[in-house]
Parts: sequence; structure tokens; C-alpha cells
Amino acid sequence: MDSTFMQQKLLFNPAITIYPFDSDSKQEMVMCEIPTQSEVPLRYALPASLLSLLESFDGSTSKEEAIENYSRRNPGKYTPEKLGRLIDEFLCPKGVLIDPDDPIVPDASISKRRSYLYCKVRLIPARAVSSITPWLGWLFNRWVFFGWLPILLAAHVIFYLWVLPQRQFNLNDIRGGEFILILLLASATAFFHEWGHASAFTHYGCQKAEIGWGLYLFFCVFYTDVSEAWKLNRKQRAMIDIAGVYFQSIGLVFLLCLFWVTGAPIFLYTFFFIDLELTGSLNPFLRTDGYWLVTDLFGIPNLRKQSLDVLKYSSAKLLRFETATTAVKPFADLSRKSRWALYAYVLVCVGFMLLLFKIMINQFVYHLIPGYPPLVMALWRSLQEQPFSILKVVTALLDVLWRSFAFLGLGFFLYNLISGLRRFLKRLPQLAAQWLAARSLRKRENAA
Repeated sequence: MDSTFMQQKLLFNPAITIYPFDSDSKQEMVMCEIPTQSEVPLRYALPASLLSLLESFDGSTSKEEAIENYSRRNPGKYTPEKLGRLIDEFLCPKGVLIDPDDPIVPDASISKRRSYLYCKVRLIPARAVSSITPWLGWLFNRWVFFGWLPILLAAHVIFYLWVLPQRQFNLNDIRGGEFILILLLASATAFFHEWGHASAFTHYGCQKAEIGWGLYLFFCVFYTDVSEAWKLNRKQRAMIDIAGVYFQSIGLVFLLCLFWVTGAPIFLYTFFFIDLELTGSLNPFLRTDGYWLVTDLFGIPNLRKQSLDVLKYSSAKLLRFETATTAVKPFADLSRKSRWALYAYVLVCVGFMLLLFKIMINQFVYHLIPGYPPLVMALWRSLQEQPFSILKVVTALLDVLWRSFAFLGLGFFLYNLISGLRRFLKRLPQLAAQWLAARSLRKRENAA
């Protein structure tokens, strides 16, 4: 490493606020909050053991001296090379360590964690949210919350095992006007979903929750800014994560009751679409409620990277690659209880997603696709009819449009699936070569 660069004087950013971070890691963690040019601070979880290294950067100590002093006080904890990379590749670029002669306030846009949500539009400011949410705090009484769970479970058992099998459930029967009503009902419950996050957030003493609208991937979504929740413990953060589903599930039971009283199929379809939405939000593989729930409930920082490590490690062990025996086990810092709970959560989510996926594929193959051409022809005929009926044209257009958007969503899904499969097939020869090499090595070792 360049000795001149090693002599650079650095300063531990005095604007940083440090507070404890509750995680399942075997080592104590802290959260560093760094102010930025915008209202949104940057937050990074670090091992508490690194604080003594950071505090040694007083503006007059060189990087080489700080690393040497830390290594002497903590022998064998981190190698000097690893500490040097940590400083060069993370602490300095993120603004944790700064040049005392040229302190630059970081821009919040450097945080990759915020890149998944863009084009944000504030709908309800934090002051208005905090004036309403205290009235909903009683819903987070443990007796109310845990008393609601069997009701929600019973509603799903009734819907999928009794109501759905006895009905002619056919998404192709949905007319354009009915789809608009379904969309409005689903949007209303989605907005109530955000009030769940905000209510839990203020219930635990936080204040700056705002509700807005934005884009995630190619989806339009509501969002709630609950970034201050990192200051809470894991159970409180997990309740904030699940509170949206909790509030929206109240709408599900209400819809099932309306269907029971009226027999109107529109409530049946709305229940199903909202369930699809909730299942998607609980998906632990995208940065939605499920992702943050797993992160907070099991105390796993950087969940996506560790999830990929699980896949790589499990695949290597399954194929008996030699590198698997020396690889670091994913989630090694987690307790045994948390690891099993995490695997169970993923299996349950994947299982329910497969059930809904099976229903949707059945609807596409047997109803939506065969029924699409006749609806396009009906739209064409309504455009040519005399006298011209605007109401009839709009109804036929909506019939075609909502199915077209459904096909577009299916197209995105299939494209991502085929792209992933293609990447896997390109790597397949390399994986096969590694497997053969590992197998050959084991045979030679056994023979010896």
C-alpha cells in the first residue's frame, strides 16, 4: 500500500450520531447516522468494537498509526489489510471518516438502499400523520393483535377451502367497470396499509412518519417513511413492518363479510387481488414488508447479500464442491433459533406464493388468454357501431385494458424467469467442471 496515502490524516466525522442497534449478531452492533445535504440522513450498522478505531481518528493521527494502535489493543480481531480496505472502500466514501481540511457533507443519493424507491411524492406530511395515528394505537395492544390472528386465519381457511371451491371463480368474468371498482377498493386498503405502518411507528414514540406515493421497480406504490425505526428494538421494528399487513387484513375480513351478506362476486375477486398484493409485500426477496420483517425480526443486516450466500453455500454443499467445506456458513452470527425461524418463514412464504401462482396460471391458461380475442373483437365492433355509444366503447376498452396489464405483468415475470434460467445455463459448464474436479479430488484422497 502507498506509504504516502497511509500517512493521510483523517477525522472521525463529528456530525455522526451513534446509538445502539438491536440485532441477532453475536457481536454488539451500533448504528451510525450521518447528516446529509438533504433531509434524509445515511445510516450504517457497524460492530461496536470498531468504535475505538474510529475514535482514534482525531485529525492528527494517520491511518497507519490508527490501524497499528487498534491491532495492538485487539490482537487477531482484524488484519491490518482488512482494516485498510474497510477504511478505503467504506468508511471514507460513506463519510464516516473525513478529511479535516476539506469536510464534505455527503449526499443522500449515494445510499444504494434508497435507490429501490424513486419519484417519491409526499401525500400526507408527518405533522398530519402524527395528529391522527394516536387514535389507532389501541390496535397494538397485544390482546387485540393476537386476538385478531385466529380471525384472519379462519377467514383464509374459509375463503380458500370453502368459498373458492364452491364458486365459479373466473377472472375473465370481470367487466371493465367492475375492475375499476376492484382497483378502487384495493387502493383504499393499500392506503390503509400505510396507516398501519405509521400508527405503529408513532405508537413506539417516533414522530416523523410521512405517507406518500412512489415507484418501486415498475410498480406504483404507497410508502411510509419510518426510517427512524432503527432506533427501536427488534420486536418494535418487526411490529412496524407487519402493521401494514395487519391493518389491510382488516379490510379482507370486511370484504369476506360483504360477500357473505350480498353474494356479489366483486368482493370475492377483490379479496383475491388484495391477498396477491399482501403476499407480494411479504415476499422476503424484494425490498418490501417481508424483507424488512425478516431483517428486523431475526436481526439480519444486509439480508439480500446473506440470502444469496445461503443459496451459493447450499448449492455448493449439495453438489459437494470442495470450496463448500471451507466457505463461511451464511448467517453464522445468528442464533440457532433465529436460523431455523428464518428458514421456516421463507418456506411458508414460498409455499403460499406457489399456491397463488398456481391459481393465477390456471386463470391465465383456461380463462384470460382464450377470452382475450373475443373482447378485442367486441371493442372493435363497438367502435364501428352506429349510433356510436361512448359508454359501450369505454366499457369494452376497460375490459381489454385490465387484461392487457395482467398480460404485461405476466410478461415481466416470464422475462425475469427466462433471464435467470439463461444465466444459470451459461454457468452450467463451469459448475459441472467444478463438480467433476471436486469429485476427482475426493476419489484420489480416498484412494490414498
